[in-house]
Amino acid sequence: MESRRIIGYEVTACWLHPSEGLVDPVSLLSTHEDVKRIAQIERFALLEGLSQVRRLRELSNTAFFLSVNLSGASLKEKGFVEQLRQAACEAGFKTDDIVVELDEKIIRFDEPDGLAGSVDLLREIGCRVALDKFGGGHGGAGQLIYLNADRLKLCPMLIAGLEDSKEKRQLVQSVTRLAGNLGLKISAAGVDTTKQVDLLKQFGCTTVQGKVIADPLSPHEAEIHMREFELLEYQS
Repeated sequence: MESRRIIGYEVTACWLHPSEGLVDPVSLLSTHEDVKRIAQIERFALLEGLSQVRRLRELSNTAFFLSVNLSGASLKEKGFVEQLRQAACEAGFKTDDIVVELDEKIIRFDEPDGLAGSVDLLREIGCRVALDKFGGGHGGAGQLIYLNADRLKLCPMLIAGLEDSKEKRQLVQSVTRLAGNLGLKISAAGVDTTKQVDLLKQFGCTTVQGKVIADPLSPHEAEIHMREFELLEYQS
């Protein structure tokens, strides 16, 4: 938010449903029965994201980062972290240009097959790790201590109505202060108004994502948006 520019892209695999529009295909699958399918979708998103953001990098001469959501379906696959490193290298990305977002509800430190070990492996190869959807009610502040992450992404539920709710403002301010004290960078999803941007910047949030920047875009739309966004910033 300091530079008021696009610094990265999040890739999401979507299915164009005949009546419901864009749908997250993973949400339609069982995490227990469809592990292989979920892993295939996540790998497709990763590889396609690397390809598309590489193209945007070349067009703009800007080292955009790539953010991708992964679950235990991928991270528990033998050799996946090394495959991620290799894919990033082949696409011309440094591993610290990859942000792996982990939904706070899948992180369980009291389970022997939890993802804490996978997170450590991601950090070892240089990837950045973000605790996603923080504040959605599934986890707690203890995750900030035990998870070897370097950033926290606030849940859209916390951001919605932020300008009108004193309680939400107090909560978001407290969370950002705590995370900042722990050395975590703060971002927020679901940011739809400039008033929310102003408040989040005041609280110490460094990056935002949401309608205030753009709705979800196809690769072609992202290229057009990137050019227009840079032009508008230049004119301002």
